[in-house]
Amino acid sequence: MKSSHPREIPFTGVRLRFESNKSFDEVLSALLADVGDKPLLLNEVTANSESWDSFSKEIESRVGPSDFVLFATIDHGAWIKKVGIRRKVVRLIIGNPTIAITMLRHGRRPVCAGRTDSH
Repeated sequence: MKSSHPREIPFTGVRLRFESNKSFDEVLSALLADVGDKPLLLNEVTANSESWDSFSKEIESRVGPSDFVLFATIDHGAWIKKVGIRRKVVRLIIGNPTIAITMLRHGRRPVCAGRTDSH
């Protein structure tokens, strides 16, 4: 078996931070009201769809007003309290495959988590 070495792939990105007078719970509730509070099981939708048309119709039936849907929730606050850190930290993975496919079809390079790779 060949030895694998990591390859650095530089990318340029911007992190946006918005200050708010709303509480963490208010912001989280508003976001979940927009994208749904139960993650879409994308692998299930894919397996149960016979075509792109049926797949995209199922996705579009589940997106919120922003055209995004919740794929996963990771509650980092749950595990960091085990080491004494009491903080509300949640990562939500949201997206829309019917929007992503446009970027994949028309982009010059593959797109992955905000990065582009020339290979």
